[in-house]
Amino acid sequence: GTIFNGWVRQYDGAVNVKWFGASEIRLDNEVPIQAAIDNTKGKVILPTGIFKTSGTIRIDRPIDFYGVATGTVGAGSTIITDNSSMIYYSGDGVAVAIVSDIVDSLEGVSLSNFSIKGTSSGRVGLLVGDYSDMSLTGKNLAVTKAKIKNIQVTNFTGVEGAGIRLSHVFETTITNLYSKFNTFGLLVGYSIDSLAMTGVSDDATTTRFDGCTFRENTQGIFLGGKSMAIQFV
Repeated sequence: GTIFNGWVRQYDGAVNVKWFGASEIRLDNEVPIQAAIDNTKGKVILPTGIFKTSGTIRIDRPIDFYGVATGTVGAGSTIITDNSSMIYYSGDGVAVAIVSDIVDSLEGVSLSNFSIKGTSSGRVGLLVGDYSDMSLTGKNLAVTKAKIKNIQVTNFTGVEGAGIRLSHVFETTITNLYSKFNTFGLLVGYSIDSLAMTGVSDDATTTRFDGCTFRENTQGIFLGGKSMAIQFV
């Protein structure tokens, strides 16, 4: 008969980033966290702990990426404590990105219950949509129907630094976001020479911010490009 070598695990539950080697004692967790994302079609857990990274974590498929968040209620949103799930980013680019250069539209990503902390030099804590520095120049990519909840982003004060940046985003809901100590708390559709985006639309249409806090950022909220039907409630 036929002899088969090896075996395949039949599993469709949530994937833990620690299964791929992520650890609080590891100096850079970009590779294992990305491996967890790339090897699931469902849910990825970022457990309690501080996970250091220096490169961009790309979420380019419709998954649920979530952590464990504890904290106190601040001015409109929850302030997540350091003993929760944290991505501690030491690079000078983008920490976490919901973006795809494979399909025309990425739909249905969910992020929740973790914090993203920079070391001052970072450019963007959470990017949703298009960005030239990630080899996406000239592509008409969109993020639609994303759900972002209970995310805290702090200390991104690099060149045009932003806690969260949106470009080419549609029908997205952002709930209880807490953005603090960044150059821009929120930056929408922003394009200057150093962020030149050729052939793409700078916009965020029918996007809703519910119970979000933008506090002690250098320049607060910047709405540029084609920012239409954005709601703050």
